[in-house]
Amino acid sequence: MRIGVVDLETTDLRCIMGRGLCASFLEIAPGKQPYTFRADRKPWMTTAPKHWHNEPDAILDKRLVVAIRDEIERYNMLVTWNGKMFDVPFLNARLLKVGERPIRPQLHLDAMYYAGGCSNRIGSKKLENVQRFLGL
Repeated sequence: MRIGVVDLETTDLRCIMGRGLCASFLEIAPGKQPYTFRADRKPWMTTAPKHWHNEPDAILDKRLVVAIRDEIERYNMLVTWNGKMFDVPFLNARLLKVGERPIRPQLHLDAMYYAGGCSNRIGSKKLENVQRFLGL
């Protein structure tokens, strides 16, 4: 079973205003190194047409979000932090915006849910606060 840790970074928390900037991946296996797909690097970089938001040098994210989706689907299981409420829904919305299909359903462990509720009473689900609490 291939397990991948995934984190998406965007220009805004709402898909209607934001675009994907990058996604970092780490396969949970001995000797694996993290890697990142970035909108400002080839092969995912795309220059927008001049009429798009009046920003001639704006970077569209169609190639990037399709590549991220395809990379995520190489894994049998995802591990994220707030990925169920943000990363996957944002990515699916961007895919919908550019006329592509959403991510196929798969096993998904969102570690944020273990920082609160009936698992722990740390007091905050913010990743930075959980890191401080655990001394990471």
